[in-house]
This record gives sequence, structure tokens and C-alpha cells, in this order.
Amino acid sequence: MYKTVIDRERAFGYEGEDVEAIPHVTDEIIDRIKRAGELNKAEIVIIELGGTVGEYQNSLFFEASRILKLKNPNDVLQIHVTYLPYLKHLGELKSKPAQQSTHLLNAMEYNQILS
Repeated sequence: MYKTVIDRERAFGYEGEDVEAIPHVTDEIIDRIKRAGELNKAEIVIIELGGTVGEYQNSLFFEASRILKLKNPNDVLQIHVTYLPYLKHLGELKSKPAQQSTHLLNAMEYNQILS
């Protein structure tokens, strides 16, 4: 993603505009998601955003997903899958990491609504 954006900037594809992560890199991510569906003539495109919510490396992908959902609310479904470890010696599931990632994801969307 970054190389494509940098190459486009060097070729004056942004008409001298300052290149920023948002919107330029997020737009590139969204364009690639759309192209994947178009090239494969797919009605449904499944994109996995791996990693941990809150990690810097993933933030632009989560932001692109959020933007895509805002622009196409009826066409985008986001599903949060998380690991719930079962501690046999305690006899219970540990859900704190799942709660924290859900909280962070909700905060990302809530912050956008406010701005």
C-alpha cells in the first residue's frame, strides 16, 4: 500500500498535494478491496484484518474498514472474531482481552460519529 502511494506521489498523481496516511493510504486499501471483488466478479468479498486491535500496524486497515462501512452501510458487514481462552484450572473463560478489543473497536466508530 505504502509503495503504491509513494510511487503515485512521486509521479505527481496527487497534483502536489501533501500525502497523508488518511486519506491516501486508506483510500488505496479501499480501492484494493473493491478491485479484488471486481476482478473476480465476486458478489461477496471477505477481508480479514488480522492482528490485535490497537496495534499501530493495523490502525490504517481498521480505519479503511470503518470508512468503507460509513460510505456503504448496507453493503458492509463487520464481524469481530476473538479468542476466549478457557482456563481449565479455574474452570472459566477469560474474556478481558475480548472486552478490551471490542471496546476499542466501538470507540473508533463512536469517535468518528462525534467528529
